[in-house]
Formats: sequence, C-alpha cells, structure tokens
Amino acid sequence: MQRKRMSQTADILLTGRDMDDRTLHLREENCVWTLEDEETAEEREIKAVPDYLWKAAKYIESVGNWQGTASELLAAAGIENAKPNQFTYNMAKYFDKVFEPKNIRYKTHRKNKVRLLNFYGDGGDDDIDITQLSGWGIPERPSPSSPSSLGALEGSKHGRSVATGQPAEKPTGTAPNPCEAAGA
Repeated sequence: MQRKRMSQTADILLTGRDMDDRTLHLREENCVWTLEDEETAEEREIKAVPDYLWKAAKYIESVGNWQGTASELLAAAGIENAKPNQFTYNMAKYFDKVFEPKNIRYKTHRKNKVRLLNFYGDGGDDDIDITQLSGWGIPERPSPSSPSSLGALEGSKHGRSVATGQPAEKPTGTAPNPCEAAGA
C-alpha cells in the first residue's frame, strides 16, 4: 500500500504469479476506505505514453506512407513540445501500444548523416483487390501441363497427389486446385 502521510488517498499495488497486476485507488472518509478506481498494468502503461506519440500516429494514419527525419515529422504533425531524440526514443519504447494497433510499421536508415524514418501501412494481402489484377498479364485460365511433366507422372513411382497421397490421375490439361482437394 502506498500513501503519503496525512493523505486521504492511497494506492494498493496487487501483483501475483496467477493474476494480472492491478492498482487499486482508495479514498478514506470517516475512517472508512472506499474503492475509487481500479487500474490494470496495461492501462497504466497507456497512460504513460506521451501525447505527442498519439498525435504523430494520427497524422501518419491520415497521410498514409511518410518518410523524413524526426524533426520533419514533428513539424508536419504540429508537435511543438517534443525534441526529436525524445520522440524517436519513446516511439521505439511504445511502438506496440501506439503504432502497431493502427497497422503502422516503420523502417529507419541513415542517409548523409541523417536518420530517416519511413512509415508505411501494414501492406497485408487484405489490401489487394483481385479485380484489379486483370491488367497485370495474369491469365484467367490455368496453363495446360507440359508434355515432359505428363510423362514424368506416368512412369514415376513418385507420381502421387500432394493433397491426398494417392496415385495421381491422368491430367486433364488444367492444374488441380489444392484447396479443393483438401476440402477448404
């Protein structure tokens, strides 16, 4: 329990092997202690994150990809109460709390004695619209099997289906879909 002398408030820090760390905020009134608030360790960590990191993450999220120095980012986001070295230190320290939930990633490299930050979106497969691939030269139909691969299947002891392990059927000219064979 933490309490300043003659104070009517106190904090009880709960820790344990089989429980999450918590802090209980208590207030004393007429010799009766009442629980005012309960705070988890994660909530305490989020409170410790400087406000300028949330503001920078919001700015990067609004513009998409961004590249430049920490000083340039602070100026572009309108952040005046942080130094560039403080920003980069805290960015690395709280990256998983501020930037990662927004799917913002970053790379850093030196160029001409200046450290450049490159922020970009996650770039996962969810962002790709398959209907946009028509102009990329990807055929709509699978290509037929080559004569050499057909001959290899017929005379080989290894001519087994990857999906089922059974002997491969005579090819029909189109490649089998492994997702259909696995029942997916």
